[in-house]
Amino acid sequence: MKNSKMKIAACIFSVALLFGVIGGQSGNSNNFSVANATQATTTKQQAELSLEELKQKALQIIPGNIIKTKYDYDMMVGKIVEFKIIDKNGIQREIELVASNGKVWDIDYDYDAQGNRFINKDLFNVKFSFEQAQQIALTRVPGNVLAHKQDVERGKFVYEFMIQANSGGIFEVDVETETGTVIKVEREDDFDFYDYNLRPVSFSTPEVVNTVSTTNTTSQVSTTPAPSTNTPAPAPSYGSGQKSEAELRKIVLGQVPGTVLHFYQDWDDGMIEYKYIIKTSSGAIVEVEILESGYITDIDFEDDYYDWD
Repeated sequence: MKNSKMKIAACIFSVALLFGVIGGQSGNSNNFSVANATQATTTKQQAELSLEELKQKALQIIPGNIIKTKYDYDMMVGKIVEFKIIDKNGIQREIELVASNGKVWDIDYDYDAQGNRFINKDLFNVKFSFEQAQQIALTRVPGNVLAHKQDVERGKFVYEFMIQANSGGIFEVDVETETGTVIKVEREDDFDFYDYNLRPVSFSTPEVVNTVSTTNTTSQVSTTPAPSTNTPAPAPSYGSGQKSEAELRKIVLGQVPGTVLHFYQDWDDGMIEYKYIIKTSSGAIVEVEILESGYITDIDFEDDYYDWD
């Protein structure tokens, strides 16, 4: 009997010892999991570039002086750091970098020596050319491309097209160039041609402008320099009764004689209209709006004038 009790006690001791070992291993396992999670978090934090590293990357792309730093977050890529920079030309620029890898998430326009706007495609993973992107847009909305511009959307280089649809109406179609995906199709009632890239207008001879003398009612003829080559071109012809830019300019100057300082195009209420900024012989600045048919819709004397060039 005594031996039986001893055997039972030994068994109980063995079971207790066994559960102690298992419990200890389980506890160690939990500790190991916590340690792994902590280590993973630390590794993730270490993988994120420092603010100084991100600043250096931003200044490599836009040389200048950083005047402001702002933090943002996107669920797809995590933390984003936005820098405002006064570039070497004194222009305020903005760039956003993904904190984990320093890739460009967004950037505003740069300017070439002629003052034309552009976005550096080399900063992005571009696999589709402009011609391919345009064909993709026209496949989605068949018609005539009136204007286009570059853009950036969530770290991807984008071409934005304004299309006069065969079915009627104007549509904005955006194509990102990494996968060739159409990311936006939207009907537009109003848009400003000045915001888009069009073929420049070139004049081979000086422009002739009628000016009115304050001392003599007889018209005098003078010449003014040709407009700069980055002046937007007239929109392509797609309707009846459309006049050329030269014809529209002549009509405008017949109503408001002077020197054309600038002109640009708008799409407003389903019609293309031109806006001319004119300096009269008396020094007044006048804005004249005219439809492509030649009908003048508005003549305004301007208190302030922005130098478009």
